[in-house]
Amino acid sequence: MSSEAPPGTPGHGGGITSVRRHAGKVHRSDETDEWVIRYEVICPDCGDDGGPFDEQPAPVQQVRGPYPDFVEARKAVARHTGAG
Repeated sequence: MSSEAPPGTPGHGGGITSVRRHAGKVHRSDETDEWVIRYEVICPDCGDDGGPFDEQPAPVQQVRGPYPDFVEARKAVARHTGAG
C-alpha cells in the first residue's frame, strides 16, 4: 500500500512500518571496541528497502535513525505514521 505523503514525512505506515535491532561496533576514545545495540525504523512507504543505511536516500536515513533504544524507536514510528 502506497502513501500520498512525501518520503520522510508523517502519514506513512499502513501497518508496514517496523522497528528492527541494529548491532554495531563503536570505537571509543580509549581505543577499545564495544558492541552497542541501536534500533532502526524501516518504512517501505518511504522507499526504505532495508538495505545498507548509506545506500538509502537522505529522507529515508533521517527516518531510519538509529535510535538509542526500542522505546525511542517506537516513539519515532508513532510520530512518523501520525499515530503520536
